[in-house]
Formats: sequence, C-alpha cells, structure tokens
Amino acid sequence: MNQPFFSRALGFSLALHISIVVIAFLVASFSPARKIAPNYVVTLVAPPGDAGTTASVSAAPEAAPAPAETKPETKTKPEPVPQKKSEPAPVAPKRTKQEKLADEQLLSDRVAALKAKKRIEEMVAQRRTAEVSKSKATGTGPAAKGGKPGGGDYVSLVTTKIHRNWIYPESSPQNLEMIVLLRVRKDGTASVERVIKGSGNPLFDRSVQRAISKSNPFPPPPQEMEIQATFSP
Repeated sequence: MNQPFFSRALGFSLALHISIVVIAFLVASFSPARKIAPNYVVTLVAPPGDAGTTASVSAAPEAAPAPAETKPETKTKPEPVPQKKSEPAPVAPKRTKQEKLADEQLLSDRVAALKAKKRIEEMVAQRRTAEVSKSKATGTGPAAKGGKPGGGDYVSLVTTKIHRNWIYPESSPQNLEMIVLLRVRKDGTASVERVIKGSGNPLFDRSVQRAISKSNPFPPPPQEMEIQATFSP
C-alpha cells in the first residue's frame, strides 16, 4: 500500500519542479533585458617624486595662451638738429681822424707816384748834366779837390742814384726847392747831415728823405765825403 503513495508523491514533485522551471523560463523570456555597463580597468600612476601616493588626478592640459597682439611699430621722428645761429660779423672799430688822414696821405703819395714817375724820369734825364756839374763844384775832400778816382765821378754816382729813386709829389707846387748836405761814410751809407734850405712843403721834403733812404747803401767811397744836393721840380 506504501508503494503507490510514494509513486504519486514522486510524480507530483516532478511535475511541480517542471512547472516552476517552465514558469521561470517564461518570465525570463518576457521580462526586459537588463543592460550591464561594461567594466573599465583604470591604472593610476603617481608622478615622480610623489612616492607613497596611491592615486592622483591629473589636471587637464592648459590651453596654449593666445598670441599677443603685435602692435605696429611706430617710427619715432628724429628730433631736428638745432641750427647754429650765424654770429654777426665783428664790427670794425671806428677809425680815428688821424688814421684816416694818414691813409689819405698814403693814398695821395701812391697816386702821385704813379702819375709822376714817367714825368720825373724825363726831368731827371734832362737835368742830369747840369746837376752833375753843380755837384762837382760843391764836392769836398781830397778826392774831390785832386780829381782822383772817386771824386767827381763818385759824386755823380750818388746824386744820379738818388734822383732815380726820387718820386716827386704831383700835388706839390712846381716852384719848390730843397738843398741838403749829405754825408757819405766809408761803408757807403749816406744821411742828411744838414738841411741847407727847406722847401716849406712837408710832403715835398718827405719825398726827398725817402729817396735818400731808398738809395742806401752806395759803393764805399775812398774816404768820407760831403755832398750838397739840390732837389727841385
């Protein structure tokens, strides 16, 4: 009697299990499938020098700085070089009245020299013979008395040279006359020993003095001599 009960119990248990399996399969078939997120494996590496740290968060790389705007280079204008002011020309000092008179006198002498040079040369040539004769008569000293060489010839040489260097001032009157006594030393230098007669015209007298100074020196005479010379236009 126990065997049939056992067989029924076994069949009922088997049917129950099969039913459960079928129901579970059906439920699994009709229920929405669950999506499982994929697994990611992340390895965190500590930077050098940070030993002992297990993990670190690396910051995102900074964005490269935007290039700075280049401003156009402004050319600086060169500063103007200050020009030097031209200094005024120095004003010539005012000349005194005496200086003006001296210059006028010098100019007058030069003009007279240029105008009268040719005329004086002709006058000297015409008077040369008469002047030499007069000089011979007035020459002193043993050489002149004895007529030895160096007497009358030497007097003629001295007077002729002086008259050639004499420039008569054309502005002077024509009736002037100056007589001087010349001393000729042994070295040939001559000077006015004495003015026998002055012309009364300073310009005329200065022209005679310049002619004598310009004629120095003369050839040395045999001995010291005195010569009287007459100057007239």
